Amino acid sequence: MKTSQKKVVIICSGTKDGLRSLYEFANHKSNTNVIVTCVPHRFDLQPSSCVNKEFETFNKKLQKEMKTFSLVHVCSMSTNRNNFTMHGVRLNSQGKHWIANKWASIITPIISKSGVIYFTPFLG
Repeated sequence: MKTSQKKVVIICSGTKDGLRSLYEFANHKSNTNVIVTCVPHRFDLQPSSCVNKEFETFNKKLQKEMKTFSLVHVCSMSTNRNNFTMHGVRLNSQGKHWIANKWASIITPIISKSGVIYFTPFLG
């Protein structure tokens, strides 16, 4: 009995060009589950900064465009300041734990359907 392997790709960050590339990737990978993490808020800037406003706009567009793909899961980023470093740009250990749990909650139902878990780490 042959079991189908469930593939999961996690993508973090993005740009306008990245959104186009992601759309093309998702369009051509009909057998791959994709988790896309929204761009996080920059706590080192004012909430009303043009950068944070642009990130909000990008994240809304990302969620809207990815709805057309059944295997793409958009993962919102934490808005809890305590999940970020003192500088407010990167996740701290608590934030990394938070995002790992978030990803696990998306991945678990995907892999439980196949009954087989394949994991290929990519450290780049």
